[in-house]
Amino acid sequence: MLDLEEDAVAVSWTVADDRLARWRVGFDDVFALVAGRFAQAGSRRRARMYVLGLLSGAERKNI
Repeated sequence: MLDLEEDAVAVSWTVADDRLARWRVGFDDVFALVAGRFAQAGSRRRARMYVLGLLSGAERKNI
């Protein structure tokens, strides 16, 4: 049987995972609006990763 402290941790992770999942779905929906502008799948994939990189929490975005 789980104690209350373990239950609280499980709930907080569930909420965080849900927020992340909703953010990813939202990002995918928004990116789908511009994805057709890229003729090749490779270009589309690189553009998506580039935008995700810009939105990341990384301190430095260039080399």
